[in-house]
Amino acid sequence: MKENERAAFEKAEKLTTELEKSPLLKKLREDEAAETLKKRKAAADRIEDLRLDLEATGVIQKEIDDLVLKLAEFDADREKMKTAINEKVYFLAREKNGIGGEIRHEQEILYGCFDPAIDEAVQYFRDKLDELRKPGKIFRNSLGAERNIYTLTKKIREETNEAAILAAMRYCQDAISKLEEMKLVPALDTKKIESLKTGIPRIDVYTENENEKPMDKGPNPSFLAKIRQELDNKVDTLLRRPTRQ
Repeated sequence: MKENERAAFEKAEKLTTELEKSPLLKKLREDEAAETLKKRKAAADRIEDLRLDLEATGVIQKEIDDLVLKLAEFDADREKMKTAINEKVYFLAREKNGIGGEIRHEQEILYGCFDPAIDEAVQYFRDKLDELRKPGKIFRNSLGAERNIYTLTKKIREETNEAAILAAMRYCQDAISKLEEMKLVPALDTKKIESLKTGIPRIDVYTENENEKPMDKGPNPSFLAKIRQELDNKVDTLLRRPTRQ
């Protein structure tokens, strides 16, 4: 080490020693130490408070544990209920199947010995249906037509018994269903059979209908256009005519 460097080092070392003895530096270090201690004590106190809070959460954890146990009990009860339901469903299906079989057996007895008059009545209504379905049963009477030359359409009015025919057909179909049900009734109800036969709706009841159709094209389409133009002109003239005072 050179002489001048040694002198500078010794000077710095002496300055450091003097600073170490300085009351001001000592005061600064004491204040710094006191501040550090204060922070550490505050941190330690905060940790203690947080530990107490953490211990307090144990109450909530216990509540959770109790709820989990109750849920497990509910799940066990649910499984028991599912098992009970399945057992009852199986028992119900078996009972219904058995009862259904017995019902079918008894029905076979009834179907095997019902009065032939029922089948005769069924055939009666089937013949009526065949007759109602024949061509020419639906009649249509024209009641005239109203033509509109602006829209080139015509309204056709007519009366027809189509609705009456359909009502009679539905009645016969319902009657057949009722007769089939009568096969399961022990005693023959002849009055009901005769009532069904006499209750067939009349087919000579006519109702009016109105339909709109395109007007038939004539041999000279310009004629209609000419009439339409003349009418338009007449309307324009009437609209332009001054009103008399």
